[in-house]
Amino acid sequence: MEAVMKPPAVDISAVINEAPFSGFQRTVLATCFVLMMLDTIDATLMAFAAPAISGGWHVPIAKFGPVFGAALLGSLVGSLIFGQAADTLGRRFTLIAGVSVFGVFTLLQGTANSMQMLIVYRLIAGLGLGGVVPNAVATVSEYAPARIRPMVINSMSCGLPLGSALAGFIAFGMLTPFGWRATFYVCGLVPIVLVPFLIWRLPESIRFLALKKSDPTQLARIMRKIAPSKKFSDGDEFVLNEQRVSGSPAKNLFTGGRLASTMLLWVLFFVGYLLTYLLLSWLPSLLRQSGIPLKRAIFIGAIFSVGGAIGGLVLGWYSRRVDGRRVMGYGFIFACVFIAALGFSQGHVAAVVATVFFSGFFLTGSQMTMYSVASATYRTSMRSTGVGWASGFGRIGSIIGPVVGGLLLGTGTSVAGLLYMTAAPALIGSVAAFLLVRERQDGLEAGSAPVGATAKV
Repeated sequence: MEAVMKPPAVDISAVINEAPFSGFQRTVLATCFVLMMLDTIDATLMAFAAPAISGGWHVPIAKFGPVFGAALLGSLVGSLIFGQAADTLGRRFTLIAGVSVFGVFTLLQGTANSMQMLIVYRLIAGLGLGGVVPNAVATVSEYAPARIRPMVINSMSCGLPLGSALAGFIAFGMLTPFGWRATFYVCGLVPIVLVPFLIWRLPESIRFLALKKSDPTQLARIMRKIAPSKKFSDGDEFVLNEQRVSGSPAKNLFTGGRLASTMLLWVLFFVGYLLTYLLLSWLPSLLRQSGIPLKRAIFIGAIFSVGGAIGGLVLGWYSRRVDGRRVMGYGFIFACVFIAALGFSQGHVAAVVATVFFSGFFLTGSQMTMYSVASATYRTSMRSTGVGWASGFGRIGSIIGPVVGGLLLGTGTSVAGLLYMTAAPALIGSVAAFLLVRERQDGLEAGSAPVGATAKV
């Protein structure tokens, strides 16, 4: 009696890398793009609402530091906790949990009647928000083909500056007629409404499922959506050519030759967040001090975010052809040049507009490229932890940046002097990026080529 030939195992990485980018994968990208917008909606909304709350409660605006810092502190802790949880519990569960917590406690901010309540609600909302970015990056990274992965991740990251713009539109349209509480009700309802959609449509990462030896029927169903032209059956054997690393994902960030990569990524995220949040927080005020009318200063400040969104797309496209780490290295150099040039441009509106645009283009564009580089640095078993901890370290920079800007202005530093000092850390980011080029990447850059032992399902 002849033996029945078993069909060859299906290499998940090879299928994803060779198949066209399907409608199913585009839906995952679009969903995570919307989730990325939540990250900056929160900070920008409070920036607009704080003056109204200050007037209504008769609390000096100078006392709102803890209100701003609470959300950032919560995001920092959330990045560490939810990032590691996702490598154990899955991307889908932690994303839905993070969005739910953020939505509920953003909504509650609209009911706050004291500074203490507002601080507590923002701290917990930030905790949920901290789990969104690393898990959105990991999910999209693990569904994107290697040939377009940097561009896909950068496209998703464009949700960050666009979220800031959306919050501005919400505040502009609602603050005056409905009051500050209504803005938080609206921005809290958005993620709450998203939760049923996420439960219905957001899939678990296919690579995570493979490493966890999930049900082959579930894997086959997802694979048919990724590559509709191929015929996968529930009885197929699915494999992932990636080494499964045992032990704590957090500990593995510093072992196996990954210590230098992890430290350099942390430096990059710290510098990127520090500079971005310093400029987002103080740019309109700096432009106003340089003699530009307030309304025009706000408009020019928004150009920084527009430049960042365009820069993220362009640098992501360029990263398809050039190592993303080198793209970041040169991006930070150009960011340094244009931020310093902004200091020289005072009194020349056209020059100010151009330098603000290109400062955002290269600085925010480089920051978005960090996510694709971070996702490629770590394997599936530790990817959310790696991106989450790097993002958490960046949150420290986002807290320090605005504070440093305020302290420098308080000492009488000129607008030009502050911008010159702001430009300098970009060179540190450039050095870190070029040093990172020398380190190996354990993640997805190799496409379907095996990086180690095969993990079978």
